[in-house]
Amino acid sequence: MRLARLISNPDRRVAVKTVAKDQTSPASEVLLLELGILKHLDHPNIIKFYETYEDDKFFHIVMEYCCGGELLDRVVEKGSLSEHEAATVMAKALSAVQHLHEKNIVHRDLKPENFLFSHIGQDAELKLIDFGLARPIDEVKSLKSAAGTIYYLAPEVIKGNYDEKCDEWSLGAIMHLLLSGNPPFIGNNNKEIVNRILNDKVTLKGPEWKRISKQAKDLIRKLLERDPSKRITAAQALEHPWFKNKCVSSQIDAVNLSAIENLRAFNNRSNFRKEALAVMVNLLSEAELVTLRNTFNYCDKTNTGEITISELHQVMLELGYKDTNEEIKKLVRKIHIDERDHIGYTDFLAAALDNKYLCDKEKLWIAFKHFDVDNAGYITKEGIVKAMARGGRKISGEEVDKMIKEVDFTNNGRIGFQEFCAAVTDDMRLAESQESLQKNAIIEDDFDLEEGDISRHMIRV
Repeated sequence: MRLARLISNPDRRVAVKTVAKDQTSPASEVLLLELGILKHLDHPNIIKFYETYEDDKFFHIVMEYCCGGELLDRVVEKGSLSEHEAATVMAKALSAVQHLHEKNIVHRDLKPENFLFSHIGQDAELKLIDFGLARPIDEVKSLKSAAGTIYYLAPEVIKGNYDEKCDEWSLGAIMHLLLSGNPPFIGNNNKEIVNRILNDKVTLKGPEWKRISKQAKDLIRKLLERDPSKRITAAQALEHPWFKNKCVSSQIDAVNLSAIENLRAFNNRSNFRKEALAVMVNLLSEAELVTLRNTFNYCDKTNTGEITISELHQVMLELGYKDTNEEIKKLVRKIHIDERDHIGYTDFLAAALDNKYLCDKEKLWIAFKHFDVDNAGYITKEGIVKAMARGGRKISGEEVDKMIKEVDFTNNGRIGFQEFCAAVTDDMRLAESQESLQKNAIIEDDFDLEEGDISRHMIRV
């Protein structure tokens, strides 16, 4: 893994994973599987995949950069976490896993090393990483080989007959570690640990457990239930009284009212604008994202990583709006264009984004160059196809023609910078000539790679 920065914006850093283009290499196969999974995930507590680049010999995978260190480092530093700290972490971890399972994905390698903090600070977000062992749930049911890290392996994984419930066991082992400083089963060697996982009961006794509440212990036992059919799901765990008592749910004062107003006023008239706004969102810093993310988390009542019509209606009522359920449904349709009944994380950020970010000319230029892959000064049909492919998505020629037609006011079959700005901001006057901006701009995919092993802060291969 390497750390990279945009030359045009040194504060913008990303993680770059480089893998050889050897089709016979196991690493290449794992990479393709991981990419296939990551591009379908969209959750505030799951690492963000941006795009891929390739040269003659290598694939270069660009992902979100997290510099706040591992969850394990946090536990080692403190010895153990308070119940409030542990509840905050577990709520985010469970929400990420619930999103995975809703998308028919099982992670299979949940451990504190695979949760990173986005940055150093109290408002840092927790991010689940490393999807190298992740698989579709249906595929896992046919797998017999054990996969994962010994301390967090579910007994059924060791036996070779398991499903997505193995992730809940791993989360129970992580919760045990957070509160006590140790995983639930330890030993002098792997054989001894495996034997204890298969045969020993979780006691939750000892001096370190005297300060822990009965509710916390109850949740651990439910997650570490040996019978997978009786084991609590991530969704059920998030409804456990322990979380309500530890006050980890978002409070109404965390809601950004201007974000809600932006959401209500948003009208996505074109598919191209949706794609352009998604790129704009990826250019936001962690500080710029925090209030929007808190608002999204408040609206996502069931922690699925998606806001349903009923959830948004509930939030509107709580905030004093009089929108009917039918009006909320129309609002969601305006965000999506198609017939969806929910709002995803990135879609929410794009719709709720403050106009000052949409009118940031530097960000507009960088987003424009994302699609101007040939550095021609305008966006072509081929450029859109290539840009989408870098994000792991295939798009038909008919779809691209439609996207260009939506914003091509001059009808010349391509999108100029002024047309791009108008599509994003709804105001042609905000677009300066591309020549004046080009003097100080660098194409987005011009990365400056920093040398050195930063694996303690990056996604592992």
